[in-house]
Amino acid sequence: MNEETADTLRGIVLTEEGKIPITKSEFISSGPRADVLAEPARAAIIEILREGMNDTTTEETLDEETGTRTIIQRSVKRHALSVVEIVRLSRKKDGLPKPLTKSQVYHHLGKLIEAGYVILFGTLKKGKRTTDYYRRVSELYIFESKPGMTKKRQKERITKMLKDLSEHFGFTISEKQMESLVKLRMMIAEIEHDAYKEMVRRARGDLADPSVWDLLSETITIYTAGSSEYAKLWKAMRDILFEK
Repeated sequence: MNEETADTLRGIVLTEEGKIPITKSEFISSGPRADVLAEPARAAIIEILREGMNDTTTEETLDEETGTRTIIQRSVKRHALSVVEIVRLSRKKDGLPKPLTKSQVYHHLGKLIEAGYVILFGTLKKGKRTTDYYRRVSELYIFESKPGMTKKRQKERITKMLKDLSEHFGFTISEKQMESLVKLRMMIAEIEHDAYKEMVRRARGDLADPSVWDLLSETITIYTAGSSEYAKLWKAMRDILFEK
């Protein structure tokens, strides 16, 4: 993430923290620091900073012999964002009941900086206008347990997923079937989470590397395949959804 070359950030004055290269990944064990992201607004800000936004980078070269000036512009993802940009991107963020306000973002950024998830990357001055930009400390945070994923929240997410499944694939799911499917999927999620913790513990490569992350997903699939209970739970879901 070479934020200095993004056209929007040309002329930015970096903080001391902003001069330090972003780390690839960081493992977060359960505890107070992980619980900071139990707040949906903070989790949303962290995700928005990871996803970034479209920008450009422009390179200009001059051939001294011919005097020809060449300008090359590339599309890039910029991950250092201003408060206004975070607010704007929150309007498209799933899982938020309504978009974030500027005061909310400022408040939660303070908590995220205090917990070591985010830094003030730098300040850009254009005329009389000064804009601060914020960036994650690590490209990828790997959690021992999903922050704030209580049984209630997990149930809500699974219920929404099943309703979306019904809408997009034409399944007819009764209220009683929905209750059974949610229960089954929550039991499956527990087995998957145990497998996730075991595979993260075994990991030797950088999990921010997409190829290593793909391998993590693959090993979880292989690991859970050894559980007869896991297979039975998926079979039970299949029988409900595809029953004749």
